[in-house]
Amino acid sequence: MTVLHKIIGYDRRTEVIAGAYDVPAGTLVEIKQLAHVDASDENASGSYPIEPAALGRVAELIGEHLDHPRFEFFLEPIAAPDRKRRPGRIGMLAA
Repeated sequence: MTVLHKIIGYDRRTEVIAGAYDVPAGTLVEIKQLAHVDASDENASGSYPIEPAALGRVAELIGEHLDHPRFEFFLEPIAAPDRKRRPGRIGMLAA
């Protein structure tokens, strides 16, 4: 199984996922450092909070605007889609 990583945004009030952003492969090492991923977790297989001080740099690396006051962001692993299955779409919640 291949693991991909996303920056997941949770609404601070409801704790519901409000957005998910791809982490480009070339940025994962720096984002893991910014998220303080423990060196023993080579694959970043846990959920790691992105501190507000690091959020600006993470946003630059992934090419997105991350609304810090409203949402909490985490680096999280996801299983890569099975290429044998028909591709699906995951919708994003309106802000």
